[in-house]
Amino acid sequence: MKESISPNFAIRSTSHSNQCLAFNQHTFWSGVANGFSQDGAAESAHICRRLSTQIIKSTRRLEKLSLSYRSALPSQKIPEDGSVSFQQDKFASNIGNEFGSFLDDLYGLRDAINVIVYKILLGKEGSFSTSALKKAVAACELSPTVDLINAAMFDDVDGDLIISKMSTYRGVALHSMGTSNPVTLDSLMIKSVSGPLGKIARLVYPLYDDITQLKEIEAGKSFRLIHNRDEFERFAKLDNHLDGMEFAYDCFVRLLQIAESLGIELRLEPRHIQLTDRDILKATFTDDNGNVVHLERDPISGALKERIESHFQLSAIVNFHQDYRVWNSYFAGYNQRLLVA
Repeated sequence: MKESISPNFAIRSTSHSNQCLAFNQHTFWSGVANGFSQDGAAESAHICRRLSTQIIKSTRRLEKLSLSYRSALPSQKIPEDGSVSFQQDKFASNIGNEFGSFLDDLYGLRDAINVIVYKILLGKEGSFSTSALKKAVAACELSPTVDLINAAMFDDVDGDLIISKMSTYRGVALHSMGTSNPVTLDSLMIKSVSGPLGKIARLVYPLYDDITQLKEIEAGKSFRLIHNRDEFERFAKLDNHLDGMEFAYDCFVRLLQIAESLGIELRLEPRHIQLTDRDILKATFTDDNGNVVHLERDPISGALKERIESHFQLSAIVNFHQDYRVWNSYFAGYNQRLLVA
């Protein structure tokens, strides 16, 4: 989880500046955290940096969930005559595990946003809790960010409660049953979809539709749905099943939109740290061919020097600097000596 699977993974939702919404908010809140840190506001810096970190973690987890879907698709057969099939196999188990992990990261992202709303936007002191936030939200007026949070978490009249539902699915999956669906458990549903090139298979990780029943399971009040044949038949005959990845993606986008609204409402300005060669103690540079350069600050002269262990490594370093003139310009004096040698 330290590195993304591919360097160019991005979600299709965009920010007001027409950038990838996840990347935009990750860099924005990282810059805000740096600004608070430079101003000596350690607590504000910490909670903003937590939000930035949680965004990038959720993005990487979404990519792993997407990969689990793509890994399962090639082995699926297109059902005939419009029939629907459920299957439990290693692919379904893998998707279920990744889905539960993604929900857990989304839950952490939700809390990271809510802490900033509670402490910075609403100016509350003391320890944070969701119940305390709910009271503060109910008492707040004329805040677009609070309105978004209320619709997503608390308002059961006019809101869609998408983040509240996400929390329920997470609680059932991670704390009650090990899966988000008490009827089909970790199962894949394969549907036949008609397109311009004929019929194709559509993979769905179906989520249970009765949130009230899930809340009872989460609270430990009822487990009657497990191995219930009548409920399984009812659920299987539904026209539209909510897919796990589509639902989780919508939750992720909603949380990012709340984070973006929060930054705009607070009128925060990110401050990014500009590093020069004098700030570097150690550095490693790798080009597209895999050539690596290791630099270290010499404690006596104060200059950046390169560790050279063999003639082969020296050749690779020379090629690296010949191909990347930008680094030759950046470390001009050092590289000229290296290339001459």
